[in-house]
Amino acid sequence: MKALCCRMVLVTTALTLFAGCFSAPRFTPEGGLYSDDAAARFCTEIKASEQVQPASFRALVVTTVSDGDEVAGSFRYAIASENKQNARIDILPPEGAFTLGIFVVRDGKASFIDVSNKRYRTDCHPEDVYREFFQVEGVSPGVLRSLLLGTTDIVSCKNVQVFFSDNQHTATLVDTERHIAWTIDPDEGVVEAIEILNDDNDRVLIRAKRFNSSALPNVLMSVFEPVGLTVEMDTVKLSKGVDIPSGIFSVHIPRAYKQDGCNS
Repeated sequence: MKALCCRMVLVTTALTLFAGCFSAPRFTPEGGLYSDDAAARFCTEIKASEQVQPASFRALVVTTVSDGDEVAGSFRYAIASENKQNARIDILPPEGAFTLGIFVVRDGKASFIDVSNKRYRTDCHPEDVYREFFQVEGVSPGVLRSLLLGTTDIVSCKNVQVFFSDNQHTATLVDTERHIAWTIDPDEGVVEAIEILNDDNDRVLIRAKRFNSSALPNVLMSVFEPVGLTVEMDTVKLSKGVDIPSGIFSVHIPRAYKQDGCNS
C-alpha cells in the first residue's frame, strides 16, 4: 500500500497513461520588446534587488494533482533551502509523519531516496531527477524556489529578453537559453507567474500563477505537455532567513537500499 501511495504521490508514468493530452498554447508575452541594452539594464536591476533578500527558507506545502475534475494525488512537501545550491524536499502523505521520499540538492547535484521501495540514486542533475519522478518537464528546485519566494531564478542577464506591458503593470523576463519566463510586478519586483517554454520559446509547456493568501503564496499550475494536469500548491508555513543545519543535506542511505543510475 505504501509503495502504491508513493507512486501516485510522485505522479509517475502510471498517471501519464490516463492523463489527457493537450496542445501547448502559444507563448504571447504582453507588451513590447525592450532593446538588448534596456533589457540588460532592467534584468540587472531585478537581480540586484533580489540579492538583498534572505537566501534560506523553510516551507510546508500541500499539493494536489488533478486530471480534469478527478484528483490523481495529494501530498505534502516539507522544504528546506539554504541557498540555490543546497535544498531538501521531504515528500509526505496527506496525513501522517512517515516519509515517502527524500529529494536533496547539495552543491548543485541531486539525490533521490525512494523510501517506500528502498531504492536511491545520487549525484544526478536536479532537473533530470525532477522530470523523471514528477513527470513534469522543466520544473526544478530553482523554479520551486521562485514560486515560493516570488523571486526570479535568473543566472545571467546575457540571454534575457524583456517585454513591458503597455500599462506598465507587468514585465516579462524570458531566459531564451533556459526556456523560462518570469512575469513580475515591476514596482514590487515580485514574480506573479512563471512559464516553462519549449525549445523554440514559442509554446508554453507549464504555466504557474502565484496568489497570496494571508501573506502566504499559493500556486495554480497548469501543465500542458507532456500531459494535461492541474497542480494546486497551498503554502501552509513559510519562514525566510532561518538557520538551516548543513547536516540535513547529507542523507544517510541504509545498506539494504539498492542504487539506480541517474538515467534509469
